Amino acid sequence: MPTHAANLSDSPGFTDTPAEPSAVSAAERAVEAAQRIAVERLELMRLEFMEGIAGLLQRTGLLLAAGFIAILGWCGLAAALVVVVAEHLPLATAIALVAGVHVAAGIGLGVAATSMTGRKAT
Repeated sequence: MPTHAANLSDSPGFTDTPAEPSAVSAAERAVEAAQRIAVERLELMRLEFMEGIAGLLQRTGLLLAAGFIAILGWCGLAAALVVVVAEHLPLATAIALVAGVHVAAGIGLGVAATSMTGRKAT
């Protein structure tokens, strides 16, 4: 019985030299990888932006709701003050007095805000 060692070069699909990628194909793969990374980073940036916008909109909505509730409470307190003052003064005078205090407070806050915008930040 003849024995002979199997020669690997006789196998189908075997070449004597290992397949080395050419410089062009390596460059193509590097460019494709860079493009894939760029696309993934852009997608990540888009997702982070959308998450940030969603959070901003949620905080804005909550702030607006809180402001609306605070205004309703302020109006209720003003109405209660008018009722209390109306026990000692005529109703029209009580309303004018409470409204005048609110107008004066608004003017004072406006003047304070205007004077703050003229200052330079340090």
